[in-house]
Amino acid sequence: MDLAKIPMDALDKANARLVIIGCSPHTQIEEFRRLTKFEHAIYCDPGREVYKALDLKYTSRSGALWSPHVKSCVGMGLLDTVWRAVTTSPQQGDILQQGGAFIIDQNGKLLFSHQDAGTLDHAHINDLLEKVGVPPIDFSH
Repeated sequence: MDLAKIPMDALDKANARLVIIGCSPHTQIEEFRRLTKFEHAIYCDPGREVYKALDLKYTSRSGALWSPHVKSCVGMGLLDTVWRAVTTSPQQGDILQQGGAFIIDQNGKLLFSHQDAGTLDHAHINDLLEKVGVPPIDFSH
């Protein structure tokens, strides 16, 4: 997971934080951290209230855009999801719920918003890092 590669010290220097809000139950945080090596803040919203409030898409469409942060094709991504569902806890977030990327300042003002149009559409991480004053990261390996 590319988000896990963002160094905490780089965010600290920019006075920025990275937060994930997932739609899985909190019981999935430990497994998610183990699988992804993600060390930043994680919050859970299994009722998808934040997603609804932000009017984020609810779809299985892949979308027209392709993010470089998607590391598998649609078929392999689906197989990976099914494999994780079979081999891990039966509780997982709603796979139809799409996410987004938001930059909010210390006063709660929305500075940037990206709503994923589908499963393959994610904001480019280096674009987000640039907006908060963090140097770009090489995600090619």
